[in-house]
Amino acid sequence: MDHPLVQTLAYLPSAFPKAPHLPHQETRSVSLSSQLPLFYQRNYSGTNKDSYALNFGISATFSIPLDRGFQNQCKSAADTQISIQKQVLENKRLDWQIARIRECGKLKQEGIMLTTDSPFFNICKDVYLVPKANQVIPHTHKLK
Repeated sequence: MDHPLVQTLAYLPSAFPKAPHLPHQETRSVSLSSQLPLFYQRNYSGTNKDSYALNFGISATFSIPLDRGFQNQCKSAADTQISIQKQVLENKRLDWQIARIRECGKLKQEGIMLTTDSPFFNICKDVYLVPKANQVIPHTHKLK
């Protein structure tokens, strides 16, 4: 004896036409007999545009270093880099002072003097000219 629903579908084959098969769809059928499917269910791949989701979460991590060697190396490298930067700054400061003394000396040798109300007077006020070492300045002696 056949199931009554299967008999009804058998008499009305156009009631559930076979769904067209599309490449992005998968068609599944469940039937009570091997001749006529009971229903079709389409499973779409991809996102369903009619569903929405809203999620919240909290995450926390706690870690304990097992070896402080890397931490100590990092601190040592940072200290070394700071020392190098300080030395580079001192070298630049020394270069600036030597250039200042040299240029102030050239100005004084040429007879250029700055007045006390000049904003640059303090730059050259500590530079003095002295005769070069082992230099014989032209002079005369009186014989007695």
